[in-house]
Amino acid sequence: MNDPAPKPMATYRLQFNPEFRLSDAQALASYFGRLGVTHVYASPVLRARTGSTHGYDVVDCSTINPQLGDWTDLRTLATSLHAYGMALLLDIVPNHMAASLENPYWRDVLTYGSCSPFARWFDIDWRLPDRAMWGRVLVPILGEPRKRVLAEDQIRLTWSEGRFLIGYFDHRLPVDPATIPMICLFGLSAFRDQLGGDRALVDPLMTILKHLRTLPKIAVRQRRRVSIDRDETEEWLGRFAQLALQSPRFEHWVEATAAAFGRDSGGRRRLENLLDAQPYRLVHWRDAARAINYRRFFDINELISLRQEDPQVFEETHAAVLRWIADGTIDALRIDHVDGLRDPLGYLNRLNEKCRAAGKRTPIFVEKILARDEELPRSWPVEGTTGYEFLSDVEAVFVAPEGAALIHRQYRRSVRRPVTFARLAAAGKRRVLRHDLSPHVGRLADILARLYETTRKGISPAGEELVPSLAVEPLSSDSRPPADATAAAAAESASASSATLPRPRELSEHDWVSAIVEVVVALPVYRTYVDGKHRALSDADRRVYETAIAAARETGRAAPEALDFLAHVLLLEGRGELNPRDLDERVNFIQRFQQLTGPAAAKGIEDTALYVYVPFVALNEVGSEPRLPAESAVDALHRKNAARAATWPRTMLCVTTHDTKRTADVRARLDVLSEAPKLWTGLVARWQRRHARYRRLAGNVRTPDAAAEILCYQTIVGIWPIPDANEPTRLPTAEVLREICERVEQYMLKAVREAKTYTSWTNNDRAYEEGLLAFVRTILAPPADQESSNANASPFLADVQRLVARIVRSGFWNSLARTLIQFASPGTPDLYQGDELWNFALVDPDNRRPVDYAARQALLQSVVSGIEADAAARSEFVQELVAAPEDGRV
Repeated sequence: MNDPAPKPMATYRLQFNPEFRLSDAQALASYFGRLGVTHVYASPVLRARTGSTHGYDVVDCSTINPQLGDWTDLRTLATSLHAYGMALLLDIVPNHMAASLENPYWRDVLTYGSCSPFARWFDIDWRLPDRAMWGRVLVPILGEPRKRVLAEDQIRLTWSEGRFLIGYFDHRLPVDPATIPMICLFGLSAFRDQLGGDRALVDPLMTILKHLRTLPKIAVRQRRRVSIDRDETEEWLGRFAQLALQSPRFEHWVEATAAAFGRDSGGRRRLENLLDAQPYRLVHWRDAARAINYRRFFDINELISLRQEDPQVFEETHAAVLRWIADGTIDALRIDHVDGLRDPLGYLNRLNEKCRAAGKRTPIFVEKILARDEELPRSWPVEGTTGYEFLSDVEAVFVAPEGAALIHRQYRRSVRRPVTFARLAAAGKRRVLRHDLSPHVGRLADILARLYETTRKGISPAGEELVPSLAVEPLSSDSRPPADATAAAAAESASASSATLPRPRELSEHDWVSAIVEVVVALPVYRTYVDGKHRALSDADRRVYETAIAAARETGRAAPEALDFLAHVLLLEGRGELNPRDLDERVNFIQRFQQLTGPAAAKGIEDTALYVYVPFVALNEVGSEPRLPAESAVDALHRKNAARAATWPRTMLCVTTHDTKRTADVRARLDVLSEAPKLWTGLVARWQRRHARYRRLAGNVRTPDAAAEILCYQTIVGIWPIPDANEPTRLPTAEVLREICERVEQYMLKAVREAKTYTSWTNNDRAYEEGLLAFVRTILAPPADQESSNANASPFLADVQRLVARIVRSGFWNSLARTLIQFASPGTPDLYQGDELWNFALVDPDNRRPVDYAARQALLQSVVSGIEADAAARSEFVQELVAAPEDGRV
C-alpha cells in the first residue's frame, strides 16, 4: 500500500447498502480494473442509521457501518483495488449527521443540553426569542400535538437498561439527570414503606439523590451560565443503576415509580412537568416548519447540521477518515454538500493540511452545483466538482432547438399556463423560504433587525454567547465605539450596487423576512463565499449580490428600507468605519445567510420547479435548467471544455449519478423526440383525448392534471424496455408491464409530491394521489390475452411500443456519442454503477436497484475476446456490435 495511488482518470460510483456490501465490491475488483477504472468511488461507509440505504444519515463518525461490513472488509477492498492498480475514493458527509437516538453524540446533547461536550458539534440556537425555550432543542417527532399525545398516553416514562427513558413508540429519549429527583421523590413514600428498613438501599439512594438535587435545572443553567460535571454525574447515575441491578426489590420500586408518570390525570401532569424540565421539547413534526432551532440538511428534520468551522469538531468527526488516509486505505475524497458548510474554503484548506501532514496528496472533489457561467472559486484546493455542469453542457448538444421549442409551445397550450421556468423557480424558492425554511429565515431576520437597531442608535450590538455551538451566533457585548453609520452611508450611492442606510423608521419582522426572502429568491447562484478569515467580498460575489438586490427591488415585494439595510450589510458597505467586533457581526450574518441560500435553491428549484415545469424532461436535471438549448450548444461545449482544461483538468465529468432525475440513457432516448416533435406532440394530444375518461375529479381538480399527465407519458417512453429487434412491435410480457407500472406509480407519486401543486410530502391529498395512481394503472394495464399477438393490447401500449421501436436506436447512438464526448473531454469521466450497459432508470429509489454484475462481466469478456481476435475476426465482431446494439456490448 506504499505505492502512490494513481491520479484520477476514470471513476466508478458504487452505492453500498445492506444488500451490496464492501465484500461484494472486493469480489469485483478485477472487473473494475478491466473496465479501465482508476478509482472506485464509494458511497459513505461510516456507521449510519439502521436500515439506511444510502449512508448519508451518519450516526457515528468513528466506525464502519456494520450493515456494510467492518474495518477488515474496507481494508481488503482497498488492498484488492491497489493490487489491480486502482484506488479508493470515499464520499464523506461533513455537513450533517442523523438526529437519531442511534447517534451517541446527539443522545448526549438530549441528555445534558448545552452542557454536553458534543453541544458544540451541532448547529443549535440555544437562545430563541421565546425565553421559555432557552437551553432547549426542539425534537419534532410527535405525530400529533403534545397535549393530545399525553392525553392518549402515547408517551411513557420507563426504566430500561439501567436508565430512565421517555418512550414514544420506537423512540427512547434520555432523561436529564437533574430531573431524576423529580421522579424519585414522588415515589419516596412507597420506598420508605417497602424498603425503609434496608439501610443498604436507603443510604446509597439518599446520597445519590442528594448529589443529583444539587445539579442546576435547565433554566438555571442557561440564566446563570452554570454547567454540569458530566463525568461525575455519570458516575452517580451508574451507582443508581447498580442498586437496581443488585436488588430486584429496588428495581421493582423504580419501575413502579416510573409507571406512575402517566395512566391518570395526576400521572399525566407529573409526566408533563417532567417533559417541561428536559433540555429538549417534544413537538408535533409539523411545528418544525415554523419553530425548529437547529439547522438541518435542507428541510429534513432527521438530519442536523454540524459546525465544521470549529477545529475541535473537525478533528473529532474526521479522525477515522484521516486515519484511513494516513494508512493508505483511502486515496481520494468526495465532499458531500460543500455549500452547506459555514466556511468551505477554510474547511477544504484544513482537510488538505491534514492529508499533507500524513504525507498524502489526496485528490478532493466537491459536490457543488454551478449556475450558468459560474466558476468554481480558484482558491479552493480541489480537483474540481462532481461534474453536474458538464452534464448540463453536454445534454444541450443532443437536443434539437427548433423541435424542443415546438414541444414547449404545445406544452404551454396543453397546461394553459404560460409561465416561464424562471418564474416557477422563483415561486419554488419563495415557497420553500416561507414554509420549510422559515425558522432559519426568521432567525436571520431577528439578527438583521438587531443590527439595524444598534446601527440606527449608534451603539454596539449587544448579546451574550451561551456556548460556542449557536446556530446563529448572538450579537457581541463588545463595548468599543461603533462605526459612524451615518458617515458610512453618506459615502455610498443609493444604487443597487452601493446601498445606503435607510431612513430611520420602524420596520416589522415581516419587513425583514420579506427582504431576506426576496434577495435569496433573486440570487442567481446557489451561494456566495464570504469567509471569516478574509471578511471581504470577491468581485464575483459582489456582482451576485448587486444583481439579486436590484431584482428584489423590482418585485416590489419587500420594503425598500429593509432592502436598503440588507444591501448595506451584505455588501459590507462602510466596512472601513466598523470596529473589528461590529465587522465580525456583519460577517457572521452573511455567513449564516450564505448557508440559507443553497438549501433554498436546491429545494425550490431541483425539488420543486423541475417537477412543475415538465414540457421536455430530458432537460430537467440536477444543475440544469429546462431552457431551450441554443443553436451554439456545440460551440458552448467546446468553449467550456477549453476552460476546464485550463483551470480544472481533473474535474469529474458525470452523465448519471445517484442524484440525477433520470439516467443518461433515458435522457438520450427522450432527446430523440426533439428531432421528431410533430410525431411526439401528435401522440401526446391523441393520448390526452383518449385518456380523458380516466381522469378523476379530486375536489376541483382533474387528476392527473395536464402537466402530470405529460410527465407520465415521457416517463413511460423513457424507461420502456428495449424492443426485440426481430419483433419490434411485440409488447413486453404482462409481468414486465406490471413492473413498469409499479416503477411509474412510484415515480409519479414522488413527482407530484415534490411539485407541491396539488399534494405534497407533508400535506397529502389522497383523492388526487389515488386518482393519479389509478390513471397509471389503467393506461398500463396488460392486455387480457397477450399470447394472441398484440390484437388485445390497448391502443396506448401499442403506440408506445411502436414509438420506442422507432426511436430506440437513435437513442443508442445519442448515448454512445455522449459517452465518447465524456471520455474525450478534459476531466475525469465518472461512471455510475450499472451504466456500462443500457440503463433506463429514474430518480432514487429506482436508480438504486441491484446491478447484475455477472451479466456485465460475461459481456465484457465477450467484448475483450472479440477485440483481441485477428483483424478479420475483429472487423466482423465490430460489425456485429453495431448491427445489434440492443444487448449493450457496443
